Amino acid sequence: MSLIPRDNALGSSAEHDEASLAFRALRKLAHRKIQSLPFDTVGGQWLRLYVDATVGLVLTETITPKEDYHRVSQRIKALDMAIIIAGATGREDQIQLLIRVLQDGRFRQASKDIQKEIQQEKSSQGSPSAYGRPSKRQCMLDHAGASGRQPIPCLEKPPTMTQFIAHERNKPFILRRYIAESDEISNPYGLSWPAVDQWKSMDYLLGLVGEDRVVPVEIGSSYTDAAWTQTIVPFRAFLESVGYGRLGCQADDPATQRTDAPMYLAQYSLLKQFPELERDIVMPDYVYSAPPAPDCFPGYKPPGNEEELVINVWVGSGQGKVTSPPHTDPYYNCYAQVLGRKRVWLAPPSIGPYMYAHGGCPNDEAEVYATNTSQVPVFELSSSDRTKYPHFFEQVEAECMEEILEPGDMLFMPPGWWHAMRGEGTTFAWSVSMWF
Repeated sequence: MSLIPRDNALGSSAEHDEASLAFRALRKLAHRKIQSLPFDTVGGQWLRLYVDATVGLVLTETITPKEDYHRVSQRIKALDMAIIIAGATGREDQIQLLIRVLQDGRFRQASKDIQKEIQQEKSSQGSPSAYGRPSKRQCMLDHAGASGRQPIPCLEKPPTMTQFIAHERNKPFILRRYIAESDEISNPYGLSWPAVDQWKSMDYLLGLVGEDRVVPVEIGSSYTDAAWTQTIVPFRAFLESVGYGRLGCQADDPATQRTDAPMYLAQYSLLKQFPELERDIVMPDYVYSAPPAPDCFPGYKPPGNEEELVINVWVGSGQGKVTSPPHTDPYYNCYAQVLGRKRVWLAPPSIGPYMYAHGGCPNDEAEVYATNTSQVPVFELSSSDRTKYPHFFEQVEAECMEEILEPGDMLFMPPGWWHAMRGEGTTFAWSVSMWF
């Protein structure tokens, strides 16, 4: 498929309209099929049809100098939806190129004009430099915690690959400031992720990926809440909602006109949609180590993609508004806290029968493992919970660990470990998980 439509490639205006209608019909058909089935059962042909019909639709609708910004914005959104809904199946490079083409010329200039307006408003909003780390004493108090739980071990220096494979892969650990700026004295082993500084700025993020992009978000304090829901919103509006310098949510977008329920982007392959962000991170060598199954999770298998590596991003606000309830994942995880602070709760796989998984019963191990998410509110336990979850207090509390991740920290977790997370502090937060 040629990416840039040639003049008169489809002949008359009527032929353009006919092709456009055909692609719209195919795209609608594919979307209906995708929505009618659980996503993991959707046939690849429907994903590919949705992607190809979207690309065809964008290409057949001729781009002219007289076209208004809104129509181009809608085409960029359509291409983003092909990534979000269907993973850009078979057309990743073409879609990224099309987005860049659409953002060029006067449309890119319009984007710059919008950013200038934002910059002028910043005098009353504060600057990215206002984002900072808490004081050393505050960190010490927070890390000590009020729960009385064991701390997650913090290693003084990263283990060698030999040490990691032989011993450290079997238990969680934290490397403080591991992805922060490397320093020969205080941080000689750091990976120096540019993201730790660059992603503080909304201007930088929007300048990198462009205006008019949309992202899938979740709304609610936890995905187990009855009122939890999902939607698609403009990337700019989402950044504003989590605390970046703002002009206010877009008045014409109903998805941003909601209640006080927090909005967050959870474990999403954002770097696939915005590959420009990849240049700001550095993969730790551990993710390429091909470790064997850990002692506590003998059924481990790496991710099934070609790289045997899955990179997901979490973005949200602090202030304890969003909690990921206790759950398990089947992969090793290098979890990088890029911005903001996050409280982490961990417990070994062996305590699974006592975690009161949704739909499970602590006396029926097979039923417990039918799900990987617990009902126990590990960060807000009350006296009544002792009656409601007695096995948790008897078997789990003595085994669990808790710690706060600061910007630049990296947490390593073996597969099968129960973990819960909650945003802390007053600033927005970014985390990157690397499953391998």
